[in-house]
Amino acid sequence: MLESDRIIGSLQVLLATFAIGFALRRYFTKPNLPHGVQYPPGPTSLPLVGNALAIDINAPWLTYKAWGTDSDVPESSGDVVYTRLFLQDNIVINSEQVARDLLEHRSQNYSDRPEIATNELFGVDYNTAFMPYGNRW
Repeated sequence: MLESDRIIGSLQVLLATFAIGFALRRYFTKPNLPHGVQYPPGPTSLPLVGNALAIDINAPWLTYKAWGTDSDVPESSGDVVYTRLFLQDNIVINSEQVARDLLEHRSQNYSDRPEIATNELFGVDYNTAFMPYGNRW
């Protein structure tokens, strides 16, 4: 019985080590962005939880606005802020003018559906729900 307890204990330690290693690797490896592309400035985040603890849950827009005007954030423009919440990257737009420019005037850059290779094989590429944004749509 003592031998089986030792084996179970070592398996638990091994599993915990892999889980912690996976979480740390996921936190410290950033997604592959194209060369020269960077995220906008934002506040410094904590491991795993990111900036979630710094957000006022009753008025998160005030927190985002404060981050945009924060003097501790280098090169803070105030209009666009990068934040990380529980391993999820987020871009916050703090200005109506920037939001209109990006989401209305440049909407063709962002208005598209993911390309699914099997749509054409199954013959549903003509369906409006699966069509990419363009003249045919």
